[in-house]
Amino acid sequence: MNAGSGTHVAQHAGNMLTKMGKKSEKTWKVLSLQEKAARIKRLEEGAKPSMLADEMKLSQSTVSTIWGKRDQIKEASLVVIQTGQLQLQRIRDPRLDRMELMLTTWIEDRN
Repeated sequence: MNAGSGTHVAQHAGNMLTKMGKKSEKTWKVLSLQEKAARIKRLEEGAKPSMLADEMKLSQSTVSTIWGKRDQIKEASLVVIQTGQLQLQRIRDPRLDRMELMLTTWIEDRN
């Protein structure tokens, strides 16, 4: 996700059933690093998590998760600022590539 992009609303239409037997559709916000850093700053300045959640139309658990991961978020924000890299990528462990290759070979041999 682009760190400079705004809030995105994602929708998940799973096979979840409500008590009425109807399918429900779950929506959630995807916050950029900048937005998360801004929430952390507000909390550090003394804003109450419940008040911040209401203002930003987020659940209190989302605000708590952001607060709990503040060190990771700050570190990621610094990487973006220092490198100018707009998108963070995780580097896969080479063992996963080897395991996938072995699994693919095993599956093909079974067929």
